[in-house]
Amino acid sequence: MPHLDGLQVVHLVKELYKTIDETECPKFLMHTSNQENAFRKRCEGHKVDFFAEKPIKEERLAKVLLQMGFLKKNG
Repeated sequence: MPHLDGLQVVHLVKELYKTIDETECPKFLMHTSNQENAFRKRCEGHKVDFFAEKPIKEERLAKVLLQMGFLKKNG
């Protein structure tokens, strides 16, 4: 069975949503220890919605989860 990396999965899912004329595609978060600019550019090229480098600080994780709609801001 072939293996896919995260960027290949993002690409395939987004392409699938285009073919079925779905307007609301899932959001993708890339959580990686690879902090090279070239990798981040590849993520942007594949239209990864959110990016968080490891190790991630609690404040950064909370900010990303707020942006993705998984958390709601108090007050």
